[in-house]
Amino acid sequence: MEHRLIDEDNDMEKQEVLDRLHQAKRAHLAWVGRAELLTQGVPVEKDQIPRLPVRAVVFQ
Repeated sequence: MEHRLIDEDNDMEKQEVLDRLHQAKRAHLAWVGRAELLTQGVPVEKDQIPRLPVRAVVFQ
């Protein structure tokens, strides 16, 4: 049995998957950026301190 993430005939589904992947990438890069600022000693607001890696909900 072959499992496919997307149906090759469904352009809307492909675009939704791509959109979610881009959102996850942006969230990850923001998390990394805040972590880098923190390690460089730049003041970071308490609610922006990266505690755990972003758990982006990509495919729920």
